[in-house]
Amino acid sequence: MANVSKTFCIYPWMHQMIETDGDVKLCCVAETPTTKKQGKHMNINRTKLSGIWNSEYMQDVRRRLLQGKQVSDCGNCYKRERRGEKSMRQSVNEASPHKVADILNTYDTPDSTNIVDTMPTYLDLRFGNLCNLRCRMCTGKYSHDLGEEFESIRQDNAVWSEMFQETFSFPKYDWANDKEFWKDIEQYIPYIENIYLTGGEPTLVEGNYDFLNKLIREGVNHKVSLAFNTNVTNFQQRFLDVIDQFKHVRLSLSIDGTEGVQEYLRYPSKWKAVERNMKLLTDKLKESNSQYAISFTPSLNIINLANFPKYIDWAYDVATSYNLPNVLWDMVPIRVHGPEYLDLWHANSLYRDFCTMAYNDVDEKKVDYFKSLRPFFDETLDCIQNQFSDDAEGNLKTLSLFNAGIDKKRGTSIEDYIPYSQLIYEQ
Repeated sequence: MANVSKTFCIYPWMHQMIETDGDVKLCCVAETPTTKKQGKHMNINRTKLSGIWNSEYMQDVRRRLLQGKQVSDCGNCYKRERRGEKSMRQSVNEASPHKVADILNTYDTPDSTNIVDTMPTYLDLRFGNLCNLRCRMCTGKYSHDLGEEFESIRQDNAVWSEMFQETFSFPKYDWANDKEFWKDIEQYIPYIENIYLTGGEPTLVEGNYDFLNKLIREGVNHKVSLAFNTNVTNFQQRFLDVIDQFKHVRLSLSIDGTEGVQEYLRYPSKWKAVERNMKLLTDKLKESNSQYAISFTPSLNIINLANFPKYIDWAYDVATSYNLPNVLWDMVPIRVHGPEYLDLWHANSLYRDFCTMAYNDVDEKKVDYFKSLRPFFDETLDCIQNQFSDDAEGNLKTLSLFNAGIDKKRGTSIEDYIPYSQLIYEQ
């Protein structure tokens, strides 16, 4: 058997992803393919999705992974592993050991062509960049309005213009309106087992409703598991009704903090609206016959780092208040590495001490209640105490200027939302 432990990933044999702009990638953390010969065709505006599945590019990726070689577009996973973090590659392999064994037994042979005879069982579809929020860690690729706002700041703000040379603007993507795409996707339907849908904000993107209703009409919904990322500010009854017709639903709740911290990072969300929508969701769960896995997925960065212990308290209270037999609660935080100046490892000593005290006061049973939280919590505490940036001062200055530009545009002030904000900028 080939030495695959350091590079192998099951996704190229079972998974396809379409970005909001139509780029087809290996997964959500992979780079967009850039090779001149093959990568330029990896967009459904130029090539049918089904035509990409067994393209030269995909065959080469599969071959390299079986040989234990690295794939350039998978660099983000390799970087995370070098930092001691768990990568997407490791997570998906660990979750499906039977799939790993099946792929190796089938394709790790001298005469394998690395052509997969069936269509993928897992689709990750980003039908557009329509979103009702303008989150500081996001881009116009996933929120058109955020991109327009950031570009207007760059045009009017000399400091921003110097810091950021490239445009923030992204068009409103409309590839999902192509009739040829919908014809092409027909051949995928018999094979689909898992679907991940986001945006933009998935409760607003019409392509999501079109696709889900298509699966319901085809009668395959009861064998399909759904996964969504949602910002929990725009739950609609039609969204809750349509997802409830599927076998299993995994909701990742993109809530980044409590109260003002959430409102500052995910502007213009309102904390009261988040709490109201959480009640709407849990009320729906009480009457549902479907199985739900609900994860709190905060994007942990330098701004909400100190709020995270309070966030854990809040999430624990929500989960234990709705201890339903058809619901599994979890917390799967994401550490923000980009933009670079939002990475928590640029934190200064005063802020680190403040955060350490807050983390040491967290009730251990609340951390261990969520099965996925403990490793992340311990890694974060280790980062606060032991991992230091080579350019904290420069990145904190950039962060201050970045926030100041946005606050001026929005008429907001970090001090009004983040009670410990002065500690973040201390040099």
